[in-house]
This record gives sequence, C-alpha cells and structure tokens, in this order.
Amino acid sequence: MMKLVKLLFCLSLLTSLLSSVFAGQAPTLDKEDFARLGKTLWQAKVGWLPSAQLIASSEALVVIGGKSGLMALAPNDGKTLWKRAPRIPISWGSIHEGTLYLQYSRYWIVRALDAKSGKEKWRLSLGDKIHGEIAIGQKSIVLSLGPANDGLVTARRLVALNKENGQLLWSWQGGITEAFSPLLVDETVIVKCTDGNIYAKDINSGKTKWIFDTLGTSAHRVVLLKNGNLAWLGKHRRYLVKKSDGSLLSSFPLPKGYTHGLEGKNDTYYLCGRDGYFYSFNGVTGERNWRRAMRFAPTDY
Repeated sequence: MMKLVKLLFCLSLLTSLLSSVFAGQAPTLDKEDFARLGKTLWQAKVGWLPSAQLIASSEALVVIGGKSGLMALAPNDGKTLWKRAPRIPISWGSIHEGTLYLQYSRYWIVRALDAKSGKEKWRLSLGDKIHGEIAIGQKSIVLSLGPANDGLVTARRLVALNKENGQLLWSWQGGITEAFSPLLVDETVIVKCTDGNIYAKDINSGKTKWIFDTLGTSAHRVVLLKNGNLAWLGKHRRYLVKKSDGSLLSSFPLPKGYTHGLEGKNDTYYLCGRDGYFYSFNGVTGERNWRRAMRFAPTDY
C-alpha cells in the first residue's frame, strides 16, 4: 500500500510537469515539492490482497480485493473509514459524486454504497451477466447484460437504472450488442451492435436519438474523441461520425485493415494500417492530415 501511494503521487507530479512542458510553460518545483517527493505521507495496513483495485476520490480511497476484502480509507491520513468482507467476488467498482457503485461477478448484482460511510443505498440482482463496465450519467446508470454462458461474447440488452434508488428506468433489447462498456457522451449512450448498426440512445428515457448503418461492416473498435465525435474502425474502413446526429463526416478505405487507433492533441487522430502506412486524421472534419510509409507493418504502438 505504501508503495502504491508513492507511485500515485509521483505519477501525479509527473503529469503536472508534462502538462506544463506541452503548454509551453517552464515547470517549477519549490522546496516543499522536493521534500514531499518520495516521502511517505501515510501508510495503512490493508491485509492480504492478491489482486486489488484502487479507486480514488475526494471522499474516500476504496480498496477492492475481490473476495478478500473491501475497505475505504481517508485520503488525507489513511485512517480506515469502513471495512467489509464480501462473500461474493467484486469484479468492478467506481465512485461518482460520493456514491460507490460495485459490480459482483456472481449472481450479477449491482450495489450502491455511500463512499464515505459505507452505508448501502440500494442493491439489485439483474438476472443476467453484466458485460463490461457501468456507464454513469447525471441521473442514471446503464449496463450491458447478457446470458452467463462461458465463451459467449455478446450481450442481449441494455438496462438503465435510477442512480438514487436502483429502480429500472428502461430496458432495450434491439439487436445483439457486443460485449463492451457502453460509451457515454452528453447523457447519450453509444452502443455498437452486430446487426451492422451503431445506436445513440438517451440515457434517461431510452429513446433512440440516431442510428448509423455501417453497411454490414462490424465496428471493431469505437473511440470517443475529446471533441465528442466518434471514430471507429470497421473491417476495411475508418469512419468519423458527428455525435449530435450520427451524420457521417468522413470514411476512409483501409484495404488491409488496421492494428490500432489513438487520439492525440488538437483534435488529431492517429491510425496504424497494415498496409505499412501511419496515418494522421483531423478529428473534427475527418480529413487526412498526412500519411507516412514505414518499412514494416506494425502490430501496435
């Protein structure tokens, strides 16, 4: 735990320095920064956790250890706020506006706790396996559900719950949604489906805002750009779609497919093609900025 706290502090400091460099500002460190760097602020005994997830917020530092333990520490001094010994392994957790949302890998339970006190707000057994992570909006949360068959990689419906009490708001079973975490943009849920369409639905009402037909090319990877537009890679094409209405901004052929896509600074999107070229696209207009030939076909970058 002590090493983890040191690592988090060092990463935070490094991020701050890099941000200053890219912004054209000269990074500065005072004596207090140097004194804190590498210095143990506090340490806490959390017990034996073979694998753990750490969730940080201003209210609490939550440590999830699967079936081994669940505990919350005070961020400023590391004192234990509360502790639980769950009988069911926890597969995922997130803190949003003071509420800790937990997803259990057995019995497919979703649970909401007050992050600071550990008091349970609500819990719900969904009856189907939860695929991916929960999308958390201002009033609602959305989950992708499907049968629990081992090896089944598709989810059959979306479910939206009220954040305050866990009540069901809407359920959608159109098409077969691939097993992934739903994307959330301005209270709009984006889901990719194996029926050849990508759907945008209002998170609170479940109403469909727009549908984009990929013309039979399954969207293998959907990327949410910082400007809110959506980029995804079909089998042999790269698409860029406007977030507000789903209109196509651009489409670019990739005869030999792709390996990876990555968003950069200033609305730039980069792509590694298996044709031996490295591409740069404008994330607003979809126009290609440039491409560079490489002497090898990369597997990733």
